[in-house]
Amino acid sequence: MLAKGKVLVTGGAGFVGREVVRQLLRKGYEVTVLDIAEKPDDFKMVNYIKGDVQKAAKCIMATAGKDFVIHLAAKTRIPDSFIDPDLYFDINVTGTRNILTAAHAVGIRKFVFASSSSIYGNNPIPHKPFHKPDPLNYYAMTKLFGEQLCRQYKNVFGLNYNVLRFFTVYGDEQPSDDHNGLMISRFYRMANENIPLTVHGDGEYRRDYIHVSDVARACIASMESKVKSEIFNVGTGENVSVNQVVEILREFFPNLKVENQEKPKGYASETLADIVKAKKLLGWHPTVDISNGIRELYSTKKKINET
Repeated sequence: MLAKGKVLVTGGAGFVGREVVRQLLRKGYEVTVLDIAEKPDDFKMVNYIKGDVQKAAKCIMATAGKDFVIHLAAKTRIPDSFIDPDLYFDINVTGTRNILTAAHAVGIRKFVFASSSSIYGNNPIPHKPFHKPDPLNYYAMTKLFGEQLCRQYKNVFGLNYNVLRFFTVYGDEQPSDDHNGLMISRFYRMANENIPLTVHGDGEYRRDYIHVSDVARACIASMESKVKSEIFNVGTGENVSVNQVVEILREFFPNLKVENQEKPKGYASETLADIVKAKKLLGWHPTVDISNGIRELYSTKKKINET
């Protein structure tokens, strides 16, 4: 059977990328991944290129013959962006330019750029795609530069693109270690190991948490859509406080303990996605709410621990 199309996923071995790859394969696409990590064992049906988006030649090789690009490769930890801003610029900005240049050179039909809700900063909620950017950290600045590069390649070269601003993504395969782990997966690991959870401030700051499966669906919907040169929010349109996340975890860990620490700088006080545009133009909507998402994560982790 002929593939529906050929897709390059940069960062395809990462947390979001693996789910995007799985969904693309299920839909009948031929998938190539460009990633600095070693090829995952379960990527038997994937064309895999081990390489760095900072290398222009690798980007050209990876995009050759492709119909679409979903560009996920990036450095994403906000605290690290203050420590090594040059590395964040090299990967998130120069790397994006390299992939865009390659995409234009080979005539890619659609370029999907993974951006971030951190671009909104402390804008009023709900965050709307037309809000003026207010980046509070270097990571957010690099994502804003990436969006502007997409716009430039459209204006100068006619490259079709869409930008997806991911809100707080979580899911089963999210890293959970102290350095790279994101909050929900890290909280789960700490609770499972009977370690007190570290909550910044009073725990009342709120986030719009979006399950990785819904994020992957949004990437593919944006890629397949005839809509182009648009910015979409990828969230649920609902937000919860960190304290509410802790209470959901207490369903599984009744003796959960919490330690409060000073809230770090560079983070928005609240995030909430306005997803009307994505629903209307992409026909996309989230399917997993935070309570069910955490229950799914618990169930999956429990099964893994029991095997």
